[in-house]
Amino acid sequence: MDALLMTLNDQLWGKTTEVYNIGSEEQTNVLTVARIVTETLGLKNVKIRATTSPGGKAWKVGKMQLDISKIKHLVWKPRLSSEEAVRVAAKELNEELENTH
Repeated sequence: MDALLMTLNDQLWGKTTEVYNIGSEEQTNVLTVARIVTETLGLKNVKIRATTSPGGKAWKVGKMQLDISKIKHLVWKPRLSSEEAVRVAAKELNEELENTH
C-alpha cells in the first residue's frame, strides 16, 4: 500500500504516468508458493506437482523476481520477503473464507 501511495503522490504533483514493479528483493518459485499456501491454510496430505498444459507442453516451473529498482529510486523498499508476503496473503484469504461460512 505504501508503494501505491508513494507513486500516486508523484502523479498528483504533475509528473507523467509511470509504471512500477512492486515486489521483493529475492526470487521465489511457484512450487514454494504452493507449499506455503497449503501449510498456511492447514491443508493435509496435499501433493503438489507440476503438470502439462492443455496443449501437452510442460509448464516451466521457474523462478520469479520483479525488477524493483525503479521504485527503489523513490526511496521505497519492501517490508516483506516473497515468502512472508505469500504467508500473509494466504492467512488473510483463510480468514475471509472462514468469515463467509
